[in-house]
Amino acid sequence: MTFFQCACSLCSPSPDVQSSFAVQAIGTPGGLRWPDSNPFSVRWIDPSRVCFEPLPGICLNQLMRQLEVERGWGQIVGPHGSGKTTLVNQLEIQLLQRSAPVVKVVLHRQGWHRGFQQALSATRRSGTRLIVDGFEQLPRFAQWVLRWLCGWRGCGLLVTSHRDVQLPWLVRTKASLAWVQQIVSRLLQSCPENLILEEDVRNCYYRQEGNLRETLFALYDLFEHRRRRAVDGTVPAP
Repeated sequence: MTFFQCACSLCSPSPDVQSSFAVQAIGTPGGLRWPDSNPFSVRWIDPSRVCFEPLPGICLNQLMRQLEVERGWGQIVGPHGSGKTTLVNQLEIQLLQRSAPVVKVVLHRQGWHRGFQQALSATRRSGTRLIVDGFEQLPRFAQWVLRWLCGWRGCGLLVTSHRDVQLPWLVRTKASLAWVQQIVSRLLQSCPENLILEEDVRNCYYRQEGNLRETLFALYDLFEHRRRRAVDGTVPAP
């Protein structure tokens, strides 16, 4: 497992990249605009679209080197809403810049059969770097089959999971209040100051038991309530 601080170019984006975080809207040329948009809506916090915010103590460069040593094998383990999907998406971007083909499969609780078939098809090409988001949702026999096929055909196997699935350890993710506050601070860059306070973030974070995703959803409701009241003029924004 990997725990350390880093200031490499991958983990510390340039000021231009950081400043563009709050204006990269999906389908909105002008970006996030007050008071028309809620910065905690799905289009701003979707792990596949937002700017990567490094988890404390995690270095992408080191993780990529570790993946190369393990021939593309590794597991990212952590609870719900701890940044697993965001991290594996960023690793996917880095892997796509290599010469080997990359295939990503996202498993859903009730549709693992389809994802499993996609993963099996990906292993037909030797050297493929296979990424499985939600690997623990596969039955044990399906996990075993996929591990065996990847090993036999020389494919990489990078997975996210809520528990240890007997693959080489890459990193264990765990959200922290400071990390969540940093993410919220970036999301609020184009909004009035003090509309969402640090105390609000802290209360939502502990109420959601450290789940980043649920914390952002709770802040969406709070922001929407205060935004509407501020726009209507009934109560000034705090």
